[in-house]
Amino acid sequence: PFCERTCTSLFCSKMKVSVCTLLLAVCLLRASGEPAFEKQTYNIYDVNGQVCASFQMAAQLRPEYKRNNTDTPVTREVNLPGLNETDWDVKLDASRCPVFGVTELVIEFGNQNSFTLITMSNDTTSPEMAANANWTVSFIQFQYNKADSNVFPDTVDTGIVKVSVTSPGIGTDNSQGGLFKCNSPSTYTLVDADTRVDMELKDVLLNPYNDPDGETPSECAADHEESSSDDKIVPIAVGCALGGLLLIVLIVFLIGRRSRRGRTGYKQV
Repeated sequence: PFCERTCTSLFCSKMKVSVCTLLLAVCLLRASGEPAFEKQTYNIYDVNGQVCASFQMAAQLRPEYKRNNTDTPVTREVNLPGLNETDWDVKLDASRCPVFGVTELVIEFGNQNSFTLITMSNDTTSPEMAANANWTVSFIQFQYNKADSNVFPDTVDTGIVKVSVTSPGIGTDNSQGGLFKCNSPSTYTLVDADTRVDMELKDVLLNPYNDPDGETPSECAADHEESSSDDKIVPIAVGCALGGLLLIVLIVFLIGRRSRRGRTGYKQV
């Protein structure tokens, strides 16, 4: 938005080309600081400095807000920042290691923005037992401050909004728990009263109970379908190749047979 105003304003007249070029360079630098929609890793550590839970995912949330050059709210694509995004002041201080089967990931960033993901194990007797039992994501919440100009450029909006979804269908599907993996993009809707925010997750690998033996994680249905499609493509491709080869051999055989008949008839004459 700032770049658009800079390019279209009278300030970027022919007399001010050098100044305009400088401002556009600042725009590009500012844009490059935006978190990308790519996989980030969030580890939770216990009091001994050991990893007790690990979450990998790319998350994009799409809230609406009012911008100063628009009459209607616009959608902002907020990519969940990683810990290396220094401009976004990302913290995991409010996260918690597994306690009675519950693990809580809280990613705080910017000015009063946060993303919370809570998992719950079917076995709550101990962290070890929780790691060997099925678990599900029981709650996801996105809190955003519409007055945070770093997250919402050129905002004229105010207020802190909390939207959430309960039991979104993420978790293990076997009796031994372990990891959950979903590389395919999946979309969820977070709501609160009259507010709806779409969320897209991809490249997800969740290990909320630090299971060291999670070599074969549970997969989401979309990944299963993709794997099944890939499994079908290979035999189809091989069958087509063999069929094509057989057709070529048949054509060569027929051509050769006709040639031999022609030569035989000429000799008889």
